[in-house]
Amino acid sequence: MKGRSNQHRVRTRWGKQGRINLIGTLCVEETVEQQRLEYRMLEGPCRTGEVIGYLDALAERAKLEGKPVVVILDNAPFHKARAVRDARAGWEGKGLHLRYLPAYSART
Repeated sequence: MKGRSNQHRVRTRWGKQGRINLIGTLCVEETVEQQRLEYRMLEGPCRTGEVIGYLDALAERAKLEGKPVVVILDNAPFHKARAVRDARAGWEGKGLHLRYLPAYSART
């Protein structure tokens, strides 16, 4: 829905108050009632270590539930880091699969 009456103001925290990053997962299940959006709020910058911790947890959950998980990542440096590339095979063995969005290309 469009229009000012449907907008929600989101408070920002920049400068001395710090920065907030969100990392999240949409769990698509058989019925709409079972679907859920999960997220983790990260205070401060998002770095490779935080991404690996989140993906490790998703991989363990995929293994326990026996359901494959597909994670779509953009090309942020912390998504393409060597540590992420090194851990990828182990995650795939647990059922977590990484896919990357294509790099930006302007229409010509």
